[in-house]
Amino acid sequence: MNSYKIIPELKLVIEFYSGKIRINDFIELIEKEVKDERFNSKYNTIVSIDQADVDLINFSEAKNWVESVRSFEDYIGRRKFAIVTSSIKQVIISTMFVYEAKILPMQIKVFSSIEAALRWNLINSEEQSPVIKKIEMLRLCNVS
Repeated sequence: MNSYKIIPELKLVIEFYSGKIRINDFIELIEKEVKDERFNSKYNTIVSIDQADVDLINFSEAKNWVESVRSFEDYIGRRKFAIVTSSIKQVIISTMFVYEAKILPMQIKVFSSIEAALRWNLINSEEQSPVIKKIEMLRLCNVS
């Protein structure tokens, strides 16, 4: 199960993925987000795939992923987009996405921890703890 949390006071969106996921899972969550009245394409985004088994194998699929994301005009915006990973496979897949996503107006980086992604998004240490708790709640809600 995949979910997201919008934190307007921090201008931040958190996307959380778990279990086996494919490109369609990313697209379905994006569709839900852009329909949410609280969504703002200028909000920085943290995508947590560290609990997911991403089924994406090659640059061609990464390019299709980027093209799919690009088709959501309401989703694309000038912002920071952090991808949090926990395995070498996730890093490789995320790096392919970053490479193909150069056509998007986003600054995209891959991180190995939520804390590092939050720091990059300029979330100060006092604000990090509540955000980490919200991420933990997303994780708990997504346990199969």
